[in-house]
Amino acid sequence: LCRPLRIYVDILDRAWEKYTGGPPIAYHDRIHVTLSSKGKLLLNRNTHRLLGKPLRVLLYFNRAKDTIGVRPAHDRLAEAFPVREFGQCSYVVYIGSFCRHFGIKLTSTERFIHPEISSDGLLTLNLAETVTVGGWQRKRKKTSE
Repeated sequence: LCRPLRIYVDILDRAWEKYTGGPPIAYHDRIHVTLSSKGKLLLNRNTHRLLGKPLRVLLYFNRAKDTIGVRPAHDRLAEAFPVREFGQCSYVVYIGSFCRHFGIKLTSTERFIHPEISSDGLLTLNLAETVTVGGWQRKRKKTSE
């Protein structure tokens, strides 16, 4: 009866760190958003669906919180950015002009760690909460002359 308690105490005596991240959520079930250094905002199919499958989006920037806001927009709004299908599982919004205007400069592709969609349909992307997922250069094959 006392053995399990001893094992538990023994584990706590060591320099163990508990992983609190939990199991990964499948790509098609999570809200997955990346932003490349060239201003390509990529949304997975689930994120696009949760936003209401918009054809265009409005973009906002909160300087104090270093956060980008993305909201579905009417098709005819001139300031709205088009959302295009990208491959079989993603959608892309080219936001380079928005990034230049607000001085958002990335050196690699960043994945937003905690993208959230509020009850009023605003997708918030915190630039301080990202992880690098790309940006390395491919080696080019040497061409013989």
